[in-house]
Amino acid sequence: MMDGGAPTVADVLAMKERKIIAIKESAPLREAAASLYRNHIGMVVVIGDDNGFRGVLSERDIIRAFAEKGAEAAPLKVSDIATHTVRACDPSRTLESVLESMRNGHFRHMPVVEGGQIRGVISATDILAFLAR
Repeated sequence: MMDGGAPTVADVLAMKERKIIAIKESAPLREAAASLYRNHIGMVVVIGDDNGFRGVLSERDIIRAFAEKGAEAAPLKVSDIATHTVRACDPSRTLESVLESMRNGHFRHMPVVEGGQIRGVISATDILAFLAR
């Protein structure tokens, strides 16, 4: 705990690999699915051609697209189904408040943003692993 108080997002980020997996919004869904599979993750950060943050794409987004559109989802691009309005958190947020947001919003991953820049992604699994140690 950074200040001796309640554990924060920054505490979790400090102990996990900080690599951020991102994909261009113009990429095909197949490429996004392959990235999720290859990196053993459930969400990627979506970026534009300018490398600016555009949103997130989760495995659930891909599954939902195929469940709703069937084979018609195959030619879609990441930007077609990505979540563009994203709840993010600051590194100073408590883990309790982030878990509550995840539970209430029915999502498992949250980008961590500081000063307008992505600092990482935190998952419910990351938080639980941190608390269990």
